[in-house]
Amino acid sequence: MKTKMRFSKVMSLFLLLGLMLSALNVGTVSAHHSTITGKVVCQADGNQRIDWTIKNSESGKIETVTVLSRSIGLSVPFDIPKSGTATGSETFAGTATGTRTLSVTATWPGYGPVTNTGSVTLPGGCQPPQPKVYVCKYVGTPGVNERLQDGNNPIEVSINSIPDYQGVGTYFGDAHARSYVLATVPQNPEPTRADCPQPPVYGCMDETALNYNP
Repeated sequence: MKTKMRFSKVMSLFLLLGLMLSALNVGTVSAHHSTITGKVVCQADGNQRIDWTIKNSESGKIETVTVLSRSIGLSVPFDIPKSGTATGSETFAGTATGTRTLSVTATWPGYGPVTNTGSVTLPGGCQPPQPKVYVCKYVGTPGVNERLQDGNNPIEVSINSIPDYQGVGTYFGDAHARSYVLATVPQNPEPTRADCPQPPVYGCMDETALNYNP
C-alpha cells in the first residue's frame, strides 16, 4: 500500500515538473517576436509614404524574415541582426485614408515560424507644394510716384495668393499698391532687384490711376 502511495507521489511530482517545463518552454517561444511600427510622411510631391520598421526582439539570435504581407521594398528571405531592425517603405496617394497592416513571419534558430502584425492609419491631406513665382513689389501711385519697394525685392510668392493670376509678365494689385510677376521659381541665378522693371511713366491718368490715356 505504501509502495503504491509512494509511486503515486513520484508520478505527481513528474507530472508537475513536466507542466512547469512546458510552461517555461511556451514562455520562451512567445518571447521571440517581431515588433512592427510605421510612420506616415508627406512627401514633396504630395504623396504619403509609410516608413515601416521591423525590430528583432532577441539580443542573442538573428531573425530571419520569410514572409511579408506587403511590398515594402524588401526581398524575402532576409536577416535582421541581434536586437537590430530592418526598414522598408511604400507610397500612397496624398488623399488616401484608412488602415494599412503589415504582417511579418519570421524564424529564429530553434524557434518559429512566428507571425506578428503592425498597423498604421493614413490621414490623407498631403498636398503637392504650390508653384511659386518671383514678384517685384512697388509702392506709390502708378504714373505719379511709383517706385520699387525698399527691402527684399523681388520676393517668392505662391501663385495661390495672387488674385486672378495671369502668368509671368503681368501686374496685379494687392493690399497696398501693385506688384509684377517677374519669373517662376526656381531660377539660376535667382533674379535680383535690378531685374525688376522700372515703373513706367504714364501720360494723363484716368480716374483709376492705372490705365494709360495719352
